[in-house]
Amino acid sequence: MRACCSRQYPKLTHEGDWDEVFEVVKRATEAVGAFGSRVSLVLKADIRPGYTGELTAKLDRLEQALGE
Repeated sequence: MRACCSRQYPKLTHEGDWDEVFEVVKRATEAVGAFGSRVSLVLKADIRPGYTGELTAKLDRLEQALGE
């Protein structure tokens, strides 16, 4: 599974199969829950059968388009 996080926005992006992704979601929710009585969670899924490695592929395509 691959993961990336942006410093500008409080979000974490994961790529992997459902079991791996939801295990990370579960652990993160439990970790945050230790500091309060409520955890707010929003999930967004972009499911594209047949595509893998899109976290890095998107950046590769952008760098190629910029001529880097």
